[in-house]
Amino acid sequence: MASDLSQKRVKSDQSSFTPIIKEIVIMLSRSESFKKLIDKGYTHWQISTGLREAINKGFVIRKDDEFFPASAALGLLSEAVQTRSKRPLEPLNEFRVEKIPKNRSYEPGRQALEQIRGRIRT
Repeated sequence: MASDLSQKRVKSDQSSFTPIIKEIVIMLSRSESFKKLIDKGYTHWQISTGLREAINKGFVIRKDDEFFPASAALGLLSEAVQTRSKRPLEPLNEFRVEKIPKNRSYEPGRQALEQIRGRIRT
């Protein structure tokens, strides 16, 4: 049975790679337990349905009582990670705060003083 599942062709489109299947493949590749998925908020029903779906699509191979990620699933997973942008986000110039030297005293602005007065009065 395991040889039949390992010879299944894995679809190359990302639409069949649902979030639960992605989590299951990541978990199996790290040799973690299914409890990690429960800790992430998935229910037992979602995990069992996702695992069954992953086996049917060929992303996961079942051998005896163990599950292993298929090599094609790991390839799709690495493609999905590479497609994300690795460019860090830059803060907008209008929201940047001017740096103050270490020994310079800080003088709060009018708005900060009004906020402090409001906290004291209440």
